[in-house]
Amino acid sequence: KVIINPNKKQISDFEKFSNKNWGEHAQDESDSILDFFDLHRIVFEYYIKETLVSGLVVFIKSIVFKSRIITFAGIGGVVSHLNHRHKGYSTKVLKYMIKYLKKRKVGMAMLCTDIDRLGPLYTKVGFVPLNKNYFFENKNGDLRSETQGMVCNICSSEDFGFLLKTKEKIIVGRSNF
Repeated sequence: KVIINPNKKQISDFEKFSNKNWGEHAQDESDSILDFFDLHRIVFEYYIKETLVSGLVVFIKSIVFKSRIITFAGIGGVVSHLNHRHKGYSTKVLKYMIKYLKKRKVGMAMLCTDIDRLGPLYTKVGFVPLNKNYFFENKNGDLRSETQGMVCNICSSEDFGFLLKTKEKIIVGRSNF
């Protein structure tokens, strides 16, 4: 199921599912509220019969590097139901999301994760470590840094290669994914 521009109830329902099944977050709650606040643009959900078993949210963003504008999907909240983990459902949702974004000509996708622990999941569907810090602006307007970024080429090898090679500071705008 793909929900484009979800309403408050749809967002709330997905967040309840996520909070119940995601487990403990590495950050304390105040950091989470301060850093992650962008509106969900698309919610992808995977059901077995009528039971939600996996999902993720997408935030469409554009970043500017001098004269280059890169549009990408920021991926967040990838989660599977506690009773349905390690069965390939997150991989299915991620693959479907990539296919969906390719049809809409989104250049690339980016996410932040614990690469040591979850990198293999994302590598299976085409993500690679960014191997450098990227930056975002939190709710207070402070520039924050992340080290665990991964990127995936969707349909712009040029932008993907540029992002991996650039020595410029990568600023993804307001809110982390």
